[in-house]
Amino acid sequence: FVDRGGRGIRDMASVRGGFLILAGPSGGGKEKYSLYHWTGEDGLPGSDRSVDNVERLAKIDPPAGGNAEAITILKSEGSCHDVLVVFDGIPGGSPRVERVCLPGPN
Repeated sequence: FVDRGGRGIRDMASVRGGFLILAGPSGGGKEKYSLYHWTGEDGLPGSDRSVDNVERLAKIDPPAGGNAEAITILKSEGSCHDVLVVFDGIPGGSPRVERVCLPGPN
């Protein structure tokens, strides 16, 4: 279980210490696109585990008419990652690089 604030998973990429998740609206929802870091641990509340396993890193604003659909890691330096985000609904996918850093020392 991964809490993404009502967003559906669009894509995932493995990074040291977990995964980056691109999440966005599902089923016609109005949620915004976001990039999260997930530790890979179950986040279902319970007495045997913490639910602090996912953190929103960045809001992703697609070009007009586009939907954020795919990511890939271009480069990782410590806890920072250069992520290529590709959009559908836009000619050529309108790829864009986003730099995201996990909280803590970079």
